[in-house]
Amino acid sequence: MSVDEASPRLGPIPCRVVLVETPILSGETWRRNWWHTEQMFGFTTQTMEENRSRFRNLSPEMLLRRNIDRNKAGVKTMMGTLWAIREFDALTAITRMQVPALAIVGVRGPIQDGVRLLEQYAGGPQRIAVMPDCGHFPHIDDPELFVREMLRLLALPD
Repeated sequence: MSVDEASPRLGPIPCRVVLVETPILSGETWRRNWWHTEQMFGFTTQTMEENRSRFRNLSPEMLLRRNIDRNKAGVKTMMGTLWAIREFDALTAITRMQVPALAIVGVRGPIQDGVRLLEQYAGGPQRIAVMPDCGHFPHIDDPELFVREMLRLLALPD
């Protein structure tokens, strides 16, 4: 998030918002698909096959690093975080957003529904960047393009 000068009472004031593969889902979608979330995050270690679609070029070393990080976090932390995201009313927050927003997603990522909701409900100017040949982690798959998209957001008028 980019910020303008701090307000003495409120602190920094956001002037841009960047959502990267952010799950913006309706409550109904979360409820309908919660079993899938539990399957993905109810076990810390995942196989190459379970992760292949989420990355452009997943190597055994990347998978090992991902599994180490997932095991350090643990199931309770991962599921608790996802439950908090599920309970947060993202759609209402988006309708109140009056600053430019950029959503960056990978064309092969799982967040395409969230992109449609952002387009439909965003209160301020927006730009959607669907990064080609990227999965759920576009900043890892193509860091150079990711930075270019971020810089483009900073150029949007207020």
